[in-house]
Amino acid sequence: MTTQLKPDQAEILKALAYLFQPDDVIELRALSKDKKRTDSGYFDFEHRASLASVAATLNAQGMAVYVTLNPVDPQLLSRYHNRVERFAKDTTNDKQVIRRRWLPIDIDPQRPANTSATAAQLKLAVVKADAVLSYLAEHGWPQPAVAVSGNGMHLL
Repeated sequence: MTTQLKPDQAEILKALAYLFQPDDVIELRALSKDKKRTDSGYFDFEHRASLASVAATLNAQGMAVYVTLNPVDPQLLSRYHNRVERFAKDTTNDKQVIRRRWLPIDIDPQRPANTSATAAQLKLAVVKADAVLSYLAEHGWPQPAVAVSGNGMHLL
């Protein structure tokens, strides 16, 4: 029996507080499973509770929800000001990221398309992540945030 996970707004708020600073503008994106719909919204840090609420609601509806990891141009806030637009026509492009605070590293095992990682494959991803962590530490990088992504590892 598989337990259905539910979005946890308190944990979303903790993540937002860790990832962003008070002057940041954050883009939330939500993709439908059939990838025929993209919702997008821009939130200032003061309205992160609204962002967390919307993220939880969209995720509970089956949408894949994420935020851009690096701060975006504050002028984008005027597109969808502290709200999400269904079927958004405009989302953030690379030139609208104003600074790089986070370097995302995604480590996934090789596996057939549209399959979940096996326990053995996930273990290999953990071993690779440990090697990457060691390499970065030897070269003076700060200790990253580390998380299991479901099929592999994420390092920030």
